[in-house]
Amino acid sequence: MSSTTIQQKFQRVREHCFTQWQSSDRYKDFIIELSDEDVLLGRKIANERYDSHRELGKKNKTYGYPIKGREVLGCLGELAVIRWAQKEGFDVSMEQFFDTTSEFNYDDNFDTDIVYNGETFSVEVKATEKPMKSKLIIPKEQAENKAADVYVLVCQVDEKRYCIKGFTTHNTVIDNFNDDMSKSAYTVEEKLLTIDLKEILKGDNNEF
Repeated sequence: MSSTTIQQKFQRVREHCFTQWQSSDRYKDFIIELSDEDVLLGRKIANERYDSHRELGKKNKTYGYPIKGREVLGCLGELAVIRWAQKEGFDVSMEQFFDTTSEFNYDDNFDTDIVYNGETFSVEVKATEKPMKSKLIIPKEQAENKAADVYVLVCQVDEKRYCIKGFTTHNTVIDNFNDDMSKSAYTVEEKLLTIDLKEILKGDNNEF
């Protein structure tokens, strides 16, 4: 089976899942559709991050040198989560999103901040193209050296359409080391994620 055929089959699965999510009690409120302008913006920021990291010679300690496709997926996923948070009325920052000069490893800021009840919470977004049985994956070194207040898993259907699969905390991440991964990482299965962001921001059942 050719790679093109595999990708077409995979896309049909994503399309089927997206249709189901739109009527799902769990997911229907977490569907995001980016505008054409947002897609262009996300690709622009991804290209700038990619070029900046290559020029600096920065090598990710887990995945090696940056891959443009991964940068695009990550930037568009971040922007999708930001747009969802804005739509839901959260006070969310785009400062980190526009920062294309930060270090490539884990010395930079998290993807965005959310202000809730006067407190600022750091947010780390992880994007995936896998629509079913997806996992939030945090590289071992990142998880053990930096703790975001909120972790978000978002699934890309295509460059315009996304679905947030859930949220979690650093405590949950650090409780789920996965030694079956080819690269050491912590992985949180989708079923362990919550869809109630405010529950995390309020500090219920977590470390805040």
